[in-house]
Amino acid sequence: MRLSRTVQALLALALTACAASTRSANSLGDANAAVAELLSVDRELGTSASRMNVVDAVSRAFADDIVLLSRGRVFTGRDSAIASLRAIPENLSARLTWAPLRGGISADARHGFTYGFMTMTRPDSTKMQLKYLAYWIRSSQGWKVAVYKRAPRPEGVVSTRELPPIVPARLVAATSDSAMVGRHAAGLDAAERAFSDLAKTIGLGPAFTRNAAPDAMNMGGPQDTSFVFGPEAIGRGVGGESTAPSTISWGPERVLVASSGDLGVTIGYIVSPGTGTNAPARTPFFTVWRRATPSQPWRFVAE
Repeated sequence: MRLSRTVQALLALALTACAASTRSANSLGDANAAVAELLSVDRELGTSASRMNVVDAVSRAFADDIVLLSRGRVFTGRDSAIASLRAIPENLSARLTWAPLRGGISADARHGFTYGFMTMTRPDSTKMQLKYLAYWIRSSQGWKVAVYKRAPRPEGVVSTRELPPIVPARLVAATSDSAMVGRHAAGLDAAERAFSDLAKTIGLGPAFTRNAAPDAMNMGGPQDTSFVFGPEAIGRGVGGESTAPSTISWGPERVLVASSGDLGVTIGYIVSPGTGTNAPARTPFFTVWRRATPSQPWRFVAE
């Protein structure tokens, strides 16, 4: 039977749509597989950590140029980071276990982040509960932690059910175009500085609300047993209901960004004004940023 040209055209359109749908599904499947690999690495490290002290357990994953935020300071480089951990006697005798709660990955599958809960067990069997955030970069040596921090949390029931990963719509090939990566980094640097400037205009809480991704996470304060999720909750937690111009300022001193231009991290200091004879205070921070495509605005997704 000979098909009419109209029927042939309709069949061609249907086959094209089916192929496009299959390509999209496969791309998403690849992205999910990529973030699953990262989560598996983090999870295995957390499970096997109980066999060693805290320093050895955590530093196994450190990149050579790791940036560690600890005790209000920034330690750069593997040797410096390990020395800072060893300076805390508890880290030499306690045991640590952890598991990721969520992970995310860049479209080139070379950058990613994880965060989750930790439990430290001291020699006397007492425990300390913690939260952590890690930014990872994959090289020929596998996934390594490029930026890391952890914070204590009070005792309390939390959900440890793993949350859906944050993934790009599709994966793309990584590029070695340093000029392009530099432009992505410059854009992210500008976004962080604009965030600080906005807080000076509309208030700290509203600025956080406006710059947060819908699925954003904030580590929360010392009174928070879990993480804080979502723009509105984060804004309230950081700045309350006040719309008074913020008196603090911040900006990145270092920016790392995936070659795909959709995931990156800023590292810097929050500067609080001094009072009287007190000098301004500097508090280190790092923030993970994401955008769906390089043409869209950056929004923070974990900090």
